[in-house]
Amino acid sequence: MFKGLMANPLARQFNAEGPMLLIGAGVGIAPFRGFVQRRLKQANCANKVWVLQGIRDSLLDEIYSGEWGVHEEEVKRVVQSRRGEGRYVQEEVRNQADLVWSIVNAVDGRIFVCGSSKGMGEGVEEALVDVAMAKGNLEREEARNFWQLKKEAGQYIAETW
Repeated sequence: MFKGLMANPLARQFNAEGPMLLIGAGVGIAPFRGFVQRRLKQANCANKVWVLQGIRDSLLDEIYSGEWGVHEEEVKRVVQSRRGEGRYVQEEVRNQADLVWSIVNAVDGRIFVCGSSKGMGEGVEEALVDVAMAKGNLEREEARNFWQLKKEAGQYIAETW
């Protein structure tokens, strides 16, 4: 009856207790809301979840602000594309290279990406390749293969459309 939900790697892989980085833009952040709330309530997982959220303008688009209470500042980084410096979430992935690299190489560590495949999804994937090149001292093709292996292992899950 609910076959689609069980087949969705985003739903299946979220049960692990390892560190997680959740990357989303626009409506792509919505699936992560409940995941983060659940994580913050589990003592052994509370300090193991981070969110990079891309929005156009915080005054217009940041509808979930304050939802994670006192943990919000330590858990979530919001990047605005049309206000202030005008940055995109993939730029923040590069800025957080140490965090990205430590999560994906940790036991049970996972990176989830959710949102538009054009622009954000492709940009985040390129940013992840750049991180692997810089932190793993890999050539571009080796870095692409690294992320492909992480996909196959269920450590890098992209739900883009």
